Amino acid sequence: MTEEQYYRIARACDRLLRHPESTVEWIAIPWLHMLNEHPVHLARYGDLAANLDSTRERGTPLRPGLRLLKRGGTSAYTYASLTKNLIQAAVHLGRRNAVLDARDGQKGTVCASKTVDAVIVSHLVNVDHLELGDDFYFGRMQAVLADAGLSSLLLLRNQTDHPTTDLLERSRRDGPIGRLLLPDVTSLSEEADFIRRCLKAREQLRRVELIAPSLFDRQVARIAGDRVVSGDVVANLRLYSQIVSVCRQFRPTAVIALYEGHAWERCVWHAARASRDVVLCVGYQHTIFRRHSYAVKRSLGGGGRYDPDLILTVGDFTRDILKASHELGDRCVLTLGTHRWKDGSSPAGAPMFTPTFLVLPEGIESECVYLFEFALECARRFPGVHFILRTHPVLPFGKIQSRLRGYRGLPANVEVSHNAAIEDDFARSGYVLYRGSSAVIYGILSGLKPYYVGKPGEMSIDPLDGLLAWREQVSSVGEFIDKYASYQTRAHSHRNDDGEWRVALAFCERYVQPLKQEIISRMMELAKKASRDEIAGNS
Repeated sequence: MTEEQYYRIARACDRLLRHPESTVEWIAIPWLHMLNEHPVHLARYGDLAANLDSTRERGTPLRPGLRLLKRGGTSAYTYASLTKNLIQAAVHLGRRNAVLDARDGQKGTVCASKTVDAVIVSHLVNVDHLELGDDFYFGRMQAVLADAGLSSLLLLRNQTDHPTTDLLERSRRDGPIGRLLLPDVTSLSEEADFIRRCLKAREQLRRVELIAPSLFDRQVARIAGDRVVSGDVVANLRLYSQIVSVCRQFRPTAVIALYEGHAWERCVWHAARASRDVVLCVGYQHTIFRRHSYAVKRSLGGGGRYDPDLILTVGDFTRDILKASHELGDRCVLTLGTHRWKDGSSPAGAPMFTPTFLVLPEGIESECVYLFEFALECARRFPGVHFILRTHPVLPFGKIQSRLRGYRGLPANVEVSHNAAIEDDFARSGYVLYRGSSAVIYGILSGLKPYYVGKPGEMSIDPLDGLLAWREQVSSVGEFIDKYASYQTRAHSHRNDDGEWRVALAFCERYVQPLKQEIISRMMELAKKASRDEIAGNS
């Protein structure tokens, strides 16, 4: 996909999201939110990109019939999944499944509280994280709020392979630092209503398709109509309902969610506003931006019903990008920092050039397999270099090892990391091999030299886009070997010349910064001020 095609598709999707007839069900369609240029995301738009310059339906007269068959197959799979949800809801009928019920009989739990100051929506990506005091994404935010005398409730969406029903009680946490795991199903009537609403939205999109101003807009509306009846949309509508319920019960002054541009985030903020008149909606940009990150840089219109009031960023670099976005208007953007840069300062010494590569893929199976197979081939052809394979917490190594070609014959210079802390792997490495992982930023901060692995013909997904020093870019094993060998020769003869690393260091220190607790206090003050102003306005 070209850059021009990318933005034409993104703008067409936005025209539908901002359509006068747009509803929550439309907003809940993940496909309509163009996130960035990552190939995993772009794959969803491949057929549409091929039709961009067409003035008519491509293919033979059989094409419409084939499309109907394809729709039928997709629908059969989708309806089977949705029926499973209805069955699960029926199984739980008559049992206490609504963990958000205010009549919960357990004394001392957060569900017995009358109000909380802040509701935080995050993900559970690894069951072991339930044993940690801090959240994987928001870190110590709840503790900082508690130190200020403010209560909070962390709502987790289960992204693990473990059944949610088995984790509900284990995930519950009492007191002012409350925590709940959101159920996968609600009541039988609600689950049926979600499907009914999706079917109604499909009919609305069909009507919009018929009167769309261009063939391309008709294609976008048709695909959106195909995708609105799906498990993903139902899950987002379920989340919407759960947030409304939580906010009506606990009356928070602030509702905070991650900020990556996903459909579910927009549903959270709209639900918070639908539940009460005054609530500060906050988005936390916890990860990297790519060159063509799109959904995070624009408003969905409609008076800001689906947009955050305040955006918190991990550093000044991304803060400045968002502030420069005209599509966001005068949205308040502040640098919060991140708990992942624990020390809050750069390492004291220069890079060590240890002949060890830490291989850091994203938590995406296809990306993990591609980067690990690249590293394995490098290891076989370069036995003097050590490689450490480290997976993302959301994707244990056991889930992908069977897909790695030649894994059973693992070279002696390759190992799989079992360290819980990534800092331990940083400490014994001199280089990092990566594609789209934001962890490379912390590798540079720890003195590692990055090697980005690109694929021929794809738009770059390098999170270090814009960094002109210290970073190497390769697209083949041969190129990797040549560049590494050449750099090793230069590095040995210029051991004290760490100027390039200092440039990269400065770049990364603007990208991620230590957590600024005072920004959390300011956030809550803005939330309280909004409440006071509303009360004053109605007095």
